[in-house]
Amino acid sequence: MKINIKAMALTAISLLTLTGCSQEASWDKALVCSGLEKTSPTNAVKIRPALPYRISVDERQRHGQIQLKSLNAMPWKGSDDKLHFQSVFAGGWMAGQLDEASGAMNLIVERRLRIDGNEQAHRVIGEYACVAATGPMLKGRSNAPLI
Repeated sequence: MKINIKAMALTAISLLTLTGCSQEASWDKALVCSGLEKTSPTNAVKIRPALPYRISVDERQRHGQIQLKSLNAMPWKGSDDKLHFQSVFAGGWMAGQLDEASGAMNLIVERRLRIDGNEQAHRVIGEYACVAATGPMLKGRSNAPLI
């Protein structure tokens, strides 16, 4: 019986690659938050009010940081016993608070962009209800608060 070393090596590499791709990040805490957001350019209030829309977002905590909407922030406990967080990044900022007891989260994200010398700013304001994420795809359910 002749053993094909190249075929065995290719199979082993394929199996290692496939099993590595299915690994999920190990989060200290993972939440799924559902609620309403309002979004508009910061000067659009003069034109028309922003209309709310329903959305779900994932909030993750690992190594003392919060990851939310692809942004990272360092949280701290406030005197109101809520988890506060904020981050300033190139092109904008994020600030919010999470009441871990009730699962209520408030968030503001502003992003700025300069085009042809004119600065444009876009702000998202959201209010969410958060629950612990469960299952292999880190899914959860929550009832959204009304803004």
